[in-house]
Amino acid sequence: MKLDFPLVINEEPTPDQFVDYPGKMAQVAYNVAYWQWLRCRLSEAQNWKCCWCGCETTDLRKVWNSSTVEHVTPKSIGGTDDPENLAMACNKCNNDRGNLDAEEFMKRFENATNF
Repeated sequence: MKLDFPLVINEEPTPDQFVDYPGKMAQVAYNVAYWQWLRCRLSEAQNWKCCWCGCETTDLRKVWNSSTVEHVTPKSIGGTDDPENLAMACNKCNNDRGNLDAEEFMKRFENATNF
């Protein structure tokens, strides 16, 4: 079964919206919809600007400036999925950062002329 969601979800999804999906697909579909919704809310809150480089982002997927959910403190070093630890970053910054802490990643901007 292919999950096909719109790029922008305006209403927070609820698990009961996916009860017709078979087996574990209901939970998978809910998780995909929830993160899509959250990405849109974070993007709107930041005026569709990357939290790191400030570039204008897009809701299109798989381009350098796609909006992505960024963990301010990476999960690999103890960060959580709590909303206080999430921001929206462009795809390039999110991938370039990896699991660097915020301070270390910001040093790259200070030292780079063409980031």
